[in-house]
Amino acid sequence: MKLTAILLPLISTAAATTTCYSGAPTSEGTNCLSKLSIKNFWSLQYCNYRWNVNYGDWDKWISNNASHVERGRVAKTGVFGGMEECLDAFKEVVEPCYDTAQGAYLTTANVSLEVNWCQW
Repeated sequence: MKLTAILLPLISTAAATTTCYSGAPTSEGTNCLSKLSIKNFWSLQYCNYRWNVNYGDWDKWISNNASHVERGRVAKTGVFGGMEECLDAFKEVVEPCYDTAQGAYLTTANVSLEVNWCQW
């Protein structure tokens, strides 16, 4: 039982496919969120309240930076197996794509997650 509980998150993470959008953060989008703003949003707000909700609409967030307003959005269909799985999915989307794209999406057998960190 304990082994199964450990292996299931690894299996779902291994089966995840992340796709970065084309276009660098500054090429088309404006007001891009910092990595810290994205992390604060997903870890403190989104995953706490949405990891187990099958919610397909966009959630938008705004960060009032000292020099400009940053805007982003996230959408998800399906339900994560737990809050940690939600946090891991955001990391899998943002970490490989942040410096080269304006957003990305991740798909697993159960969830599709789309994150845009630049205003479109």
